[in-house]
Amino acid sequence: MDGGMGTAIEDRGIDIRNALWGSVALLTEEGRRITRDTHDGFVKAGADILIANTHNAFRSACREFAFINDIEISGISELQAEGDIDKITDAIHSGILQTGVDIARSVVPDDRTVLVATCIGSVDAPYATVSSVPADEAARRLEIEIAARMKTGSDMLIFETLTTPDEIKGAARASLACNADNVAVGLTCGADGRTLGGVTMKDAVRHFTGVNPIAWFIQCTRCEYVERSLQELKNALGANDIIGVYANDSRGWDHIKMQWTGKRISPEQYGEYALKWRDAGVRIIGGCCGIGAEHIAYIKASLDCK
Repeated sequence: MDGGMGTAIEDRGIDIRNALWGSVALLTEEGRRITRDTHDGFVKAGADILIANTHNAFRSACREFAFINDIEISGISELQAEGDIDKITDAIHSGILQTGVDIARSVVPDDRTVLVATCIGSVDAPYATVSSVPADEAARRLEIEIAARMKTGSDMLIFETLTTPDEIKGAARASLACNADNVAVGLTCGADGRTLGGVTMKDAVRHFTGVNPIAWFIQCTRCEYVERSLQELKNALGANDIIGVYANDSRGWDHIKMQWTGKRISPEQYGEYALKWRDAGVRIIGGCCGIGAEHIAYIKASLDCK
């Protein structure tokens, strides 16, 4: 799999401290170029799955950008002239999602099969420990996001950074309501083997009964915390279920200063974790925040030869 798009484009000069996070890059020509180059770097590093730059592209976040003049989406000028905020928001929302998927697909070589996933970030705050909305409201918001992403033609839809009980229940309910059959689940966990919101792997799996996710991920989790939650997830799933890991590096996130703290993990160090995950039965391995193309290239070479 690829690495963390948000931090990768941040490394290339995109300011992601906004409601759209890394998806804001899709609003400008320069940002789209950087997004394309970043995807291309991950493909050349050996990634067989790319995640489109759509993590925080919620409709509510797009509304904040409804009157940006340089958004290059067909029909936006006419809509701006009309002044209908809902129509403008919908155009930006669908435009960002489709652009994100199309850019990812554009870098796939003709002689390679590379899947393109789209993702939905947390309904709650990043790394939330308590639910901010009840499960029914989370489901309502997520139904909007699922329906919009299903229209993009992506190969997989990943719920990312799920932590709290209500957003996990909401994601499952929304998937059933939308009849989404290509859903994958990304759980962000702590050192205790539970999500940051205290949900056990057994309960997370139980909440998705009837959805039958095509893959389960320990995701956006500090790499040193993966082992315990991975074992708990394996115990909760069947032998044929697909488990993946795309973890963070060892840095922390300062919510006040809105910046990373600590030292980024080296490709060699991340590669050591990746080999352990592979040996534990993980079938999809990539990276999240702080993991770049150099990390993916290293683990690709390591996994191929060991």
